[in-house]
Amino acid sequence: MRRLIALLLLLVPFLCGCGSAAQDVAAAKQFVAGFYSNPAIDFKVDKVEGPEYAKVQRIPRDHLGKDHPDSSAACAVRVWFTWRDGERTTHDSWIVWVSKDHKGVGFSDPSREEWRKFVKAVATQSSTKATVMPETVSYQPEPPVTASKPEPAKPIAQSRLWTKADRSAIVRATFLSLSGNIVKLRQWDGMEMRVSLDQLSQADRDWIVENQQQH
Repeated sequence: MRRLIALLLLLVPFLCGCGSAAQDVAAAKQFVAGFYSNPAIDFKVDKVEGPEYAKVQRIPRDHLGKDHPDSSAACAVRVWFTWRDGERTTHDSWIVWVSKDHKGVGFSDPSREEWRKFVKAVATQSSTKATVMPETVSYQPEPPVTASKPEPAKPIAQSRLWTKADRSAIVRATFLSLSGNIVKLRQWDGMEMRVSLDQLSQADRDWIVENQQQH
């Protein structure tokens, strides 16, 4: 019986689509390092947890959702890392999604300690959405439009990940203001920074256009 249980534990990664934990960890580390390939940036991985094997039909549409809208994953790895640009040092961590062919395909902001539960929840949700069958819709006349009060604006996000246009650096910060072409951000350690709008990725610029009115 014990031999059977041990054999099943060894087979779980293969059944989920990931073949080697070492390959998946290496893919996650390589994925993160790719964002900090600028020679002027000092980058190192501090700690790794996982992999957590779970079949995800579609990875969450977080910061990189626009780049990988339909990517699937077979497991996730949490990576803690440090990067230094000049005199500024930043500590961060990501949940990196790894495909069944051992490639990093995206990441999620791990603003939660129970990251393994988060991965399992994502797998369950994506599986449920994938099995929903389309319903036949019959024509129904539209109801008359009645005046209603406008919905209150949603509160602006407390913090998010910001990416340089050349993807040489990523930082977690809170949007403060946009003055002309200068974006003012507050980092997690309280330090404020200013960057020009054209230094940010297109996704960040679009986010500012959509959300600055709510600030």
